[in-house]
Amino acid sequence: MTHSAGRILLAALLALPGPTLLAGCEADDGRPAERPGEAAPALDAARADSAPVPDDTAVPDSARTAGAAADSAAEAGSAESIPDGWEGAEVAVSGEGHGVLTAVRTGRHGGHDRMVFEFEGELPGYTVRYPSEPLRQCGSGQPILVDEPHALQIVLRSAAAHDDAGQATVQDRRRAPALPVLRTARLTCDYEGEVEWVLGVDRRAGFRVFALDGPARLVVDLRH
Repeated sequence: MTHSAGRILLAALLALPGPTLLAGCEADDGRPAERPGEAAPALDAARADSAPVPDDTAVPDSARTAGAAADSAAEAGSAESIPDGWEGAEVAVSGEGHGVLTAVRTGRHGGHDRMVFEFEGELPGYTVRYPSEPLRQCGSGQPILVDEPHALQIVLRSAAAHDDAGQATVQDRRRAPALPVLRTARLTCDYEGEVEWVLGVDRRAGFRVFALDGPARLVVDLRH
């Protein structure tokens, strides 16, 4: 190839258009770029049990600090990673008091979904976990089926969801708040001092659990 021909070929190559930026590439900070039309899941305002839970103002400082660190770390973590301050398997606390479940509330907060259990009396012992074995009804032993990909089990010990006359103290025992992580919740056991709720969640999200006083409440948060 002559020197003149080489210059012509080089000029032609330089004139070609450069690579274009594809939709869905990563932004400058390493996060996936937002696609047009995407938006955060909307809160179902038609359901009272999906309204923001006011107990957020009473979160202990330790839990609030851990939550803030986890929310900031969530951007960099993978779906399977569990930031500090959040659990990925099981939390169990023994308790000596007896409590009657009087109210259950769910709501969406910044960075997490929340479920609050309120008691008359004292806070009972509890276990919150992702079960490794199939769930079964406490009385019949029949399987508990969950439509969502994962289930979070909440067991309250030395507790009841009925009064001395056998009347239910929580009427809405099956609900579908349809929050970003928490999709469904239902009471599956209220028998011989044990109350159990099974939450249907869309992924095995990190969770945190803490207690509040006046009245006694158990708070379960699921990280977005």
